[in-house]
Amino acid sequence: MFLDREGIIMKKAAIILATLLTSACATQPWSEVSGNLDQTAKKNLYSVNIIGINGESSLDNHARKTVKPGKVQLNLSTTKPSQTVGSAIAQYNNKTVELTFEPCVRYYVAAEHTSSSSFNKKEWQPLVLKKQPIKSCQKLLNKKSEELTSDTKLSI
Repeated sequence: MFLDREGIIMKKAAIILATLLTSACATQPWSEVSGNLDQTAKKNLYSVNIIGINGESSLDNHARKTVKPGKVQLNLSTTKPSQTVGSAIAQYNNKTVELTFEPCVRYYVAAEHTSSSSFNKKEWQPLVLKKQPIKSCQKLLNKKSEELTSDTKLSI
């Protein structure tokens, strides 16, 4: 297949534009949220599925989601299997929680189930287990602050 001069120019322009857009996206700080637990978690803690972010359904099955820093509403469901008590099934309700995400921080959320022996075993609460810095994001922020510092020195 032969491309004419105009086609080659358009192809190069598209590649340059895609590169610029990708690099522009990568310069903004981000936060992450994960619903996965490690094996050392307490007995009454379960992983959560992140089924919505800020009212938008999340259809992908990735356990870790990227979010913009700031206030974010998460719609969560527990992964604890439903239990049958007598002839009834204890269904777990989804929970919505609002968190303020700091830039360059990964949050690990879980479902904490009550340990009551009554039928009301369907009660659970969202819980932030830990926060962890995102090193690649922090490096990006440090680079940006160094650039600002050097620009400031030049302008004085």
